Parts: sequence; structure tokens; C-alpha cells
Amino acid sequence: MLPPSLLAASEDLVRIPYGAGSSSSEVATVDDVIAGAALLRREACARAAALRSGSASADESEQEAEESEDEQQQWLSLRVRRPAAAEVAGSIGGKLWDASLLMSAWLLENPSLLQPAGCRTPRVLEIGAGLGLVGLAVARALPDARITMSDYDPAVLRNLGESIRLNFAGAAPAAPAAALVDFRDFCEADVAALPHLPPASPLCRYEGLLGSFDVVIGSDIVYDHSHARIAALLRAMLRPAANGSADSHPCALFVLPDGRPRQADFVASLGAAGLRCRIERVGRDCLMCRRIAREHEGWGADASFSIYKVHRAAQQS
Repeated sequence: MLPPSLLAASEDLVRIPYGAGSSSSEVATVDDVIAGAALLRREACARAAALRSGSASADESEQEAEESEDEQQQWLSLRVRRPAAAEVAGSIGGKLWDASLLMSAWLLENPSLLQPAGCRTPRVLEIGAGLGLVGLAVARALPDARITMSDYDPAVLRNLGESIRLNFAGAAPAAPAAALVDFRDFCEADVAALPHLPPASPLCRYEGLLGSFDVVIGSDIVYDHSHARIAALLRAMLRPAANGSADSHPCALFVLPDGRPRQADFVASLGAAGLRCRIERVGRDCLMCRRIAREHEGWGADASFSIYKVHRAAQQS
């Protein structure tokens, strides 16, 4: 029997900073990402040793300047329901992951990434939504967007529905929808057969969603060998690219912590599926990251992150 303290759900008020010009990134390869994560771990060990020896100290003047910057910073506040432990037993969907905070702030700063040219009502699918912070932030940034927040765990989805109600009850923006989407249902053979699926295909349960999204988003969703199937999901869920169009949509946008297992396999699976991937490493010292770290104690400690921009080739359909 779990103690009562673990059986009760709780609500958190999560603040996300945003403001033009506060983020920075540089183009990288997946090998750069993996090597950078290893270097960061070595640097973290060196800093810890310096702190133990007393040779490291904080720059108080820099800290005061940053606190002054924060006073003028804009913030988006969202209410997130943290589920009871019993609801998400065996699931990772009950934790607020660092990558979700970064992705929320990044999309608030760059909402145009979610909007195809001339489209006011883009369709956006979040996969592996968990607590739903990213999808909720997008819904606030783009009130006309049609957003579907998905996860594979029914208990996580129930909790997600509660978070949606907390933030959109009686509010002007249209509330996001919640849907069960399991990337393990997607394989290249079935995707290649679209739209003529065999009756037994698990993709039949996604009728109405297939080929309908302008953008797919996700944060910290790659860490297992089975996540290579996300490539098939993208081919199935993204709308066809218009021939000859200069628009960068349809696309997928992911924020992943550097150094997670299987990232190289994930990138390789995208290429094998005919998808193009551009990786941009986020500057750990950029203003946006510093602001998140000051607002959320322990955020990004000894970690770095990269943005994965995935595009569907125009010749695919």
C-alpha cells in the first residue's frame, strides 16, 4: 500500500520565460552532439572538484545583472497537474522533464516555426506529451492552432486531460485535444501501404489523424532502440509536402538532451525513411537557458540540449 502522500495528485504553477533574441544555437552533427555531451560530463567533474577544493566562486556582479534582466522578462504561467504515483506506475509521464521547459520557451520565442506560410490554423501533434507542458504552451502562443497532445499511456492521458481543463476552462483559446498515440504501432511496411491499409493494421485506429498534421513536436522522446519507429510515425502523420513549395512545412521539431542512448540510431532511421534532419545545439549560456535555470532550480544541471528539425521531402506522399 502506498502512503497517502503518494496517492494524492498535485497542481504546480510552471513559469516559462520568453522574449525575442534570448536563445542561440549552432548547426551540429549527431557525432558533435554525442562528443559534446561527453565533454560536458568531464567539465562537470572538473567543476565539482574545483568546488570541493574551494577554488571556484560565483561572479556576484554577473548574477545581479541577470536578476535585473529577469525583472523585465515576460513569463507564461501554466498550471500542470502532477499525477498520483499509483496513476502512472511504470510510466515516465509523471515528471516535468528539463527538455520540455526548454522546448516550451523556444517555441514561445519562435511561434512562426509552427505556422505554414499563409496558414492561421496549423495542425500540431505532440507525441510523448507526458505532463503536457509543451502542448499547453503552444496552445497559448497560437490560439488559432489545432493541437493534439498524445501519449501511449492511458493513465498519463487522463492526467493530461485534467491539465488541459485547468488551463482552458472558460478561456478564449480553443483547448487542445488529447489522444492515445503509440509510436510502436507504426512500421514502414504499413506506412508504405497508405492509404490502402490491411484491416488488421494498427494504423487503422488512427483514421482521421493520418496525413493531417503540419507539425509534429516532442521533447526528450529518444532514448530506446524502439524509438527508431518515430520516423515511420512522422511519414504517416505529416501531411504531404506540396510539390515545388518553398515552405518549410510539413516538419517535425524535437528538443533532446545530448548524450541519450540511441540518438545516432534515431537520426539514421530518419534518413532511411527519406526524411531530412538538421541538428542545432542550443547555447547553454544563452539568456533563455540562464533564465530557465534561475526559475527552476537544478534545471539543466550538467546537461546540454539540441534541436532536431526534421522535414518531409517533397517527393514523398
